[in-house]
Amino acid sequence: MARVVRLMCGGSGRAVTTIALMLAMCTGARADTTQLNCDNATTAGSAVEVTKGDPMGEAGKLNWYKGDVHYHEVKQVPVADTIPMLKKLGYDFVILEYKDMEPPEVVPPEGSLTRPDFLVIHGSEQAFRSRAEKWAHLSIAPNHIPFPDTETDNWHIPEGFDKIHERIPNALIRINHPADKRWTMDDLREAVARGARIFELNPCDGEGVDFAVRLWDQALAERMLLYAELSTDIHHISAMGRCGWVMVRAEKLEQRAILEAMRAGELVAVQEGCEARVADVKRGNGKPGSTYEIAVSGAAMVRFIGQGGKELARVEPRDGAASYAIRGDEVYVRAEVEDPAGRKVYAQPVMVGDAH
Repeated sequence: MARVVRLMCGGSGRAVTTIALMLAMCTGARADTTQLNCDNATTAGSAVEVTKGDPMGEAGKLNWYKGDVHYHEVKQVPVADTIPMLKKLGYDFVILEYKDMEPPEVVPPEGSLTRPDFLVIHGSEQAFRSRAEKWAHLSIAPNHIPFPDTETDNWHIPEGFDKIHERIPNALIRINHPADKRWTMDDLREAVARGARIFELNPCDGEGVDFAVRLWDQALAERMLLYAELSTDIHHISAMGRCGWVMVRAEKLEQRAILEAMRAGELVAVQEGCEARVADVKRGNGKPGSTYEIAVSGAAMVRFIGQGGKELARVEPRDGAASYAIRGDEVYVRAEVEDPAGRKVYAQPVMVGDAH
């Protein structure tokens, strides 16, 4: 499969990045074009400074871990050599994904890249046929060796999901860059019904992140429980840190703990360059009278969002906290934490009433 990835980012050196990306990805037979647009992209690393525990964790205590959950091998640099770079940028883990057209022999042995202070989870990025006969991308973790494109080229989304569950019963499945408009709402309904849980907010095709957020709200309004992430979808070394990352709250830096935390919505998606920090999120149980609470710092505003993206409340944090009392008619409630420049941290939704 030949995939051409266009990265549209402001600042010097981005044209070089675009050329390198196209050269790096032009292998195989199937053409597939994705365009990522990360305005004001930098590689400055994490602006969200949270309290971190020992990688081994402490029983009963939850810690925040910074991760890139859509990370590809950078063709110009051996993947093992990128780990010190990731550590310098504050990352604790990545989900390293190989694609369906890549031969199994290029995939490093399972467990060979993880070290005591850095976790590498093996995953795969697959392309299944959507209802519109477009290549709808999704990711699976854990999955050491991708399903080959000689098989997946013939799978539509329902069949592909059945194959995933046959091989990996507890797979964490993510909808990849739905802002590229390959995923229809019918496709999303089928995917969520079959266990998709994570929704990528990365901007695509010249659209900003707000476009992806609108799609997320549309899905949530139909009671599709999806948790949001931002990631680099990196293919070139200069793209490290672009678009955003996740902070996952888990007991320890271990594959099962991280994936189960993500499945449970214990993560926030951080927009690149955002200076706001999230220290704690308590979403409550979604029942009328319950409270969605969030503890923050460096935030100018916390917005609580409900059905269809409607702003339910706008709160200036006091003493580092903001909350919203659930009425019962919101369908869902989620929170956006804005820094003074308007960049955001996206906290996860709680479904209201009988939406669970």
